[in-house]
Amino acid sequence: MKPRILFIATNIPTPKFNENRIILTIAEKLLKWYKVSIVRPSWLIPFPLNLRKSLNKYSDIKDYSLGQIEVSVFHYLRIPRYSKYFFRLLFLSKSKMRNIVDKNNLPDLTHAHYVLPDGYIARELKKKFRIPYIISIRMTDINLIQELSRSCYESRLSLSVLKAADAVICHNGFQQDFLKYHDVESIMIPHGVETELFSYDSKIRFFASCSEASVGTKLFENDGNGSNNVVRITSVGKLIKRKNFDWVIRAVEEYSGTKLVELTIVGDGCEMEYLKALAQSAVNIRFTGDVEHDMAMEMLEKSDIFVLPSERETFGLVYIEAAAKKNAIIARKNTGIWGLFTENEEVMYSDSYTSFKEMLYSLIEDEQKRRDMAEKAYKRAYDCYRWEMIEEKYREIYQAIIN
Repeated sequence: MKPRILFIATNIPTPKFNENRIILTIAEKLLKWYKVSIVRPSWLIPFPLNLRKSLNKYSDIKDYSLGQIEVSVFHYLRIPRYSKYFFRLLFLSKSKMRNIVDKNNLPDLTHAHYVLPDGYIARELKKKFRIPYIISIRMTDINLIQELSRSCYESRLSLSVLKAADAVICHNGFQQDFLKYHDVESIMIPHGVETELFSYDSKIRFFASCSEASVGTKLFENDGNGSNNVVRITSVGKLIKRKNFDWVIRAVEEYSGTKLVELTIVGDGCEMEYLKALAQSAVNIRFTGDVEHDMAMEMLEKSDIFVLPSERETFGLVYIEAAAKKNAIIARKNTGIWGLFTENEEVMYSDSYTSFKEMLYSLIEDEQKRRDMAEKAYKRAYDCYRWEMIEEKYREIYQAIIN
C-alpha cells in the first residue's frame, strides 16, 4: 500500500478561482509513490465583516476534486483587524482535527505549504495524532516575519511552527539564509520544468508575429543574412507593480547603442494601461496580453534575453523556463531564483534600476556574453531543475521522515 501524504495548502485552484498550480503539480508528480490528498483551509469571516466580498470570496467552497486528487475544505474562523497579518484560528478543536484525519485516513505525513494557517494546522495534527509534518516556506511567510516585530504574536507563532516541523523546505538561497538567521535548518528544493521543454536543436533567429494587440506599428524584420544586429528581449509575468516592468520599458527606451532592440511583454494585470502609456512612443515594444503557455514558450525560444526584475518572488518558474530556452537572464537579487544559478556566470542579478540597466545593455552589446550565459544557464537547468530530479528530492525527504 502506498504511504498516505496529506497536503495542507491554501493557494491551490478551486472550482471558481484558477490559483497558482505549482502545489497541485507537486502533488500530481508524487502520485506514482504516494496516495496524496489535500486539505484547503478556507476562512470564515463573522457578520457584519463578511459583507465585504474581498474577505468572503472563499466562504462557500465545498469539497471538490482536482483530477485524481481529492480536496477537502477546512473552514476556520478568522477575525480581521487593522493589521493585514492578523491571524487567529478559532474553534480548532480535537473534533475538527479528527474530522481531517478521518477524511484522509490517518496520513503518514503532512506537508504544509504555507506557515500560517497551513503549518499551524499541521502542528496541531502532530500534537493530537503524532503525524509528522513538513513545511514549505514562501515569501508571504517571510514578509510576515520580517515586517512584524519578533515579540508580535503572529511572528512568534510562525517561528514556533517552523521550529516544530520535522523538515522545512525553502525554494531559493535568500529563504535559506533567512531561516538560518532564525535558527531554522532547511532543505532547498526549487520547482521544476518538464524535460520536453529542453528538446530543440538551436535558437531560432527570427520572431514570429503575434496576433495580440501591440504597442508600435511593426517590430524589426530579420534581414535574411544571418545578421545578429537585432536583439530580442522577452519579459513574462503578471503586470503588477512589484514585477517592475516599468524598469524594463524605461531601459529599452533609453538604450542608444548600435543594436536594434525589440521588447515583448507577455501577460496581463492591473498595470497594463499604465505600462502601455509608458511605452506609447516606442515602435519596438509590444504587449501580447495573456497567452497560452505553449505560445509563451515559443516566444522564449525565439528570444535572446529574458528579464524580470521582480521583487518578493517565492520562486518564479518562468526563469527556469527561460533558461531551458537558452535565454541570457537578468533576475533580481535576494529573491526568485537567487542562489540557484551562479551570479554573473549563469544569471545576472540586479538590485536597482541602475544596475538592471547596466546589465541589460552589457548583454545587448556583447553577443558572446549572451551566448555563454545562456548556454551555462541551460546546462544548470537541465542538470538540476527538471522534474525528474525534483521529484526524487521530495521522495527522499518523505521516506526519511516516514521511516
